[in-house]
Amino acid sequence: MQFDRLSMFGPALAAATALLAIVVDRYLKGMPYPGPLFVCIVALAGSLGGLTSAATSGAIAIGCSALFFFNRHVPPGYDSADLIQLAMLSIAVGSTAAITSRIGSGVIV
Repeated sequence: MQFDRLSMFGPALAAATALLAIVVDRYLKGMPYPGPLFVCIVALAGSLGGLTSAATSGAIAIGCSALFFFNRHVPPGYDSADLIQLAMLSIAVGSTAAITSRIGSGVIV
């Protein structure tokens, strides 16, 4: 089995960005929401590595955003606004993964 660096670049970048966002949010005040950055990373992963790379990057982005939202309030948990932002991120990441992986593979809609 051959190791493809381009298909691993997107998930690795998404994991590193999520880890950095969680660490910065924990130790510094005023961390902006990293959702738009995750969408850009998924688009990059889809164009470089295809649908599998984009879907993996999207799953990492959604999971880490859920962790990011969970500890933002004094009693840990989700607010309805957090769930709406998480749902919108899921839609944006999924559609970005589908569109960029089709364009990156040469199939243009």
